[in-house]
Amino acid sequence: MLAERFLPVDAPTCIVDDTRIAFGQLCQRLAGLPTDKMGVIGVTGSAGKTTTAMLIGSMLEAAHCRVGITSTIAHSDSAQIIPAQQTTPEPTQLANLMSRMVANDCTHAVIEGSSRALAQHRIAGVEFDAAVLTNVRREHLDYHGTIVNYRATKARLFEQLKPAGYAVVNADDPASKFVL
Repeated sequence: MLAERFLPVDAPTCIVDDTRIAFGQLCQRLAGLPTDKMGVIGVTGSAGKTTTAMLIGSMLEAAHCRVGITSTIAHSDSAQIIPAQQTTPEPTQLANLMSRMVANDCTHAVIEGSSRALAQHRIAGVEFDAAVLTNVRREHLDYHGTIVNYRATKARLFEQLKPAGYAVVNADDPASKFVL
């Protein structure tokens, strides 16, 4: 069991700082660390995430790469397309999907990261070769509370860049300077 504090239960318990982060990392490890086996591109922003993710996927396919994708529209392991229930799947579903991408010989995965998914650490354990920010507008403040919190949530994607990974931001969007 994962917990953030001692619990009076008769079960092996691992105490961690944040159970959502630890759970996502555990899911990725149990799936065989699929991010180590393919190039992974994360896309976030207030608007244009799905379009950008689909364009990146299409460009990779045009370059003869095999691509898996998660988006608002659908999730694909390159062999099967499943209509999306949510933009970014829960950690168990995401790890399973990425594992299937590897099994289907995907060279790349494009992961659309919504602000809620980033706030809920649904992509914890995923390491990105590239992180893309389309823009940050004054949206979802009902969930995040303030624009500062919203920007900080979007910035989480960039915290998961691999050491040699790179960031792509929309320099025309003034909010870009707040996330890097």
